[in-house]
Amino acid sequence: MSLVDTVCIGQFCDSDTHTHTHTHTHTHTLATYIFQSLQVATLSLVASNLRDKQRDIAARTLSTALMMAAAFGLLTTILLSASASPIVRATGVQDVQLLPMATDYLRIRAVAQPAVLATMVAQAGLLAQQDSVTPSLSVAISVFISIVGNLVFVLGLGYGLHGAGVTTVATQMSGALILLWALHSRKSQLQPHWSVPRPQELITLTQMMVPLTVVSMSKNLCYLCVSTTAATLRTLCLAAHQAAFTVWCLGTWSTSPLEQAGMTFLPSAEKPWQRKLIGDMVMGLGCIVAAVTGSMLFGLLQFGPGVLVRDLQVQQYMQQIAPQGMISLALVGIDVAATAVVLACKDTTYMARSHLVTLAGICVYFWQCRAHAWGLSGVWWGVVLFFLLRAGQSSLRALWLLRSNHVLEAVGSESTDNGVGQPSAAASFEESTKSKEGSKGQPQAAHEVGLADAESGSDGWPARAGQIEDAKVAQNMNGRPLDARDTSREVEKNKGEVDNSRV
Repeated sequence: MSLVDTVCIGQFCDSDTHTHTHTHTHTHTLATYIFQSLQVATLSLVASNLRDKQRDIAARTLSTALMMAAAFGLLTTILLSASASPIVRATGVQDVQLLPMATDYLRIRAVAQPAVLATMVAQAGLLAQQDSVTPSLSVAISVFISIVGNLVFVLGLGYGLHGAGVTTVATQMSGALILLWALHSRKSQLQPHWSVPRPQELITLTQMMVPLTVVSMSKNLCYLCVSTTAATLRTLCLAAHQAAFTVWCLGTWSTSPLEQAGMTFLPSAEKPWQRKLIGDMVMGLGCIVAAVTGSMLFGLLQFGPGVLVRDLQVQQYMQQIAPQGMISLALVGIDVAATAVVLACKDTTYMARSHLVTLAGICVYFWQCRAHAWGLSGVWWGVVLFFLLRAGQSSLRALWLLRSNHVLEAVGSESTDNGVGQPSAAASFEESTKSKEGSKGQPQAAHEVGLADAESGSDGWPARAGQIEDAKVAQNMNGRPLDARDTSREVEKNKGEVDNSRV
């Protein structure tokens, strides 16, 4: 939807109007990413509850998350509306002529914040049920409404930036209503109830949200460094940055389904080998998505910038940052896939520490970028550095988790499983030892031991029916155990009869 706004404003308005969207794009991203921890926590908890057949707890958790989303969204709307002008100035906008229209646009878009956060939580609830069709349909309908609205209000009626803002608010509210209707339909496994949240669900969600909030805040502060540095650029450079960054953001959001799929299916998998397989698939798909999205962005910025803006000078600036855009978006795909594995393993403490390290590096870089006036190219090399640090830390951690037993323990595997989903050697030895003892802890008779070994098989797996019959033949007709010397002879003697009866 933001891309539709960018294209319509870039094609039907001037470059000055196009720069007005810069302020809200980053402010909206900041306000959304802060509460992304609520979406991630909801998806993880609800998926785990459904795996454990705890549908009532999952429904209460989802209801609590929806109430929190509505409350946080309303609070965000009030804060953005009341502090619109200071927020615009804080983003680094220096042109006094840009302030009034940018402030109005920010206030219009702030109205939809409750719907935006409710959409994030509702998507998490549907994805936890492994329903990806409904969110996809919701996005498709919202994009259609956005296109029609922009053509009517921006092109037809000439409302410009205000018309684009009203259209986006309408599409976001429509998408939220579609997802909420799907959650309350009969096909949904969960039926959320709008009531006062219980303390237990609030505590559970909050405990998981705390480290994730550190992650979100650190990432938002990194984006803030990017946006405030870009706001100090000249008008044409800022317009080029805004157009390119909007498409870049769309590319990053296109990788979100991969992250959500990993966080949905990894906790839901019951077997350790399934978890390893899913983790490897997510990492592999992340590399593929990285290559595809990076190449598409490079092609658009280098060969088709006229699709986004009409100004030829702005197009030239966009072509200059095409390589940085390609590299950074490719790194995003790798980071998103690796982050999905780490979060599915509930390794949130590491994620929080790694994002703080990234924040420190980004702050130092953009301080130098402003001091030495590296310009538009320097801003985008900072974006490359941002996700180079992220992808390096998250991918190494994800690979370590997948190659060790930590991924199995984190998502609830049994302690008696080894790395491939089979009983471990220690557990098999302990169980076989116990099976050779009677119910009162006394050693079993020799013929009972033989039967137990035959039933379990020599390798710890269930034996064939014929093996059990062969062991039973080792007893004589009145049930008396044969001597050890006679056992092998008796088995060979009756082996032919057992084979015939089996046929």
